[in-house]
Amino acid sequence: MATPYSELPEHVKEQRRQAHRRWIKNNPGIRKKYYEKYEKTRPQENKLLRASKDRARLNNLPHNLTVEDIMIPTTCPICDTELEVSKTRGGSARSPSLDKIQPHLGYVKGNVAVLCKKCNSMKGDASVELLEKMIDYIKSHIS
Repeated sequence: MATPYSELPEHVKEQRRQAHRRWIKNNPGIRKKYYEKYEKTRPQENKLLRASKDRARLNNLPHNLTVEDIMIPTTCPICDTELEVSKTRGGSARSPSLDKIQPHLGYVKGNVAVLCKKCNSMKGDASVELLEKMIDYIKSHIS
C-alpha cells in the first residue's frame, strides 16, 4: 500500500507540488473542463464525495461511491432540521454530512446517508447500546 501523503518526507511533498504545478501549467484547459463537468453540477455532492474519498484513504476503508450515489435531502432524516449549504470552511451544524451507517464497512453504496453535521457528530462511531445509555442518562438528569 502507498504511504499516505501526510507521512511523506517534506522534500518528496515539495517535488509532488512542483510536478503538479508544471502539469497544471502545461494543461491549462483541464481544470476548466473538470469544473464544468463536475463542480458546476451538484457542487455540494461533489464536496462530500471528495471528502469521503480522502477519509477512506486516510483510514484505509473501502470506497466505491460516485456523485450519483449521494442525494442530499432538504431536511436531516434524524432531527428534521432544514439542511443548509455553508460558505465557511467546515460548515455549520446544519450542513450536510455523509454518514457511514456501519462505520467498519466504509464508504460503499448502500452504507451511507446524508445527515446534518450535528446529528452525524453525535452519532459518531457509537453503538446503539451506547446511544440508548446516553438517552437514559439525559432523561434521568433533565426530567
